[in-house]
Amino acid sequence: MGLQRIDNAVLEKYRKTLKECSKRDSGEPVTLSEYEAYQFDDLSALEAEKYRRKKKLCSADALYIKNKNEIYFFEFKDARKISCFGKYEYL
Repeated sequence: MGLQRIDNAVLEKYRKTLKECSKRDSGEPVTLSEYEAYQFDDLSALEAEKYRRKKKLCSADALYIKNKNEIYFFEFKDARKISCFGKYEYL
């Protein structure tokens, strides 16, 4: 069985902003970018259901398509916050 094209109606469910795609478990976003992207983790889970017997894939957080020649994958990493002299900084 080969890969099949994802229906546009299904794909639209996963269209978000980079800000939404970057949210931590706490709900706080890593970026404030409003560029439209796709929630790639969720799209990967959808494909895993079809092709990998529900075995989840490791995937990027977001897929941003600028144009047909420029496609970007984003992996948002959460940095640990520390308090130093009463100010919070990221390590």
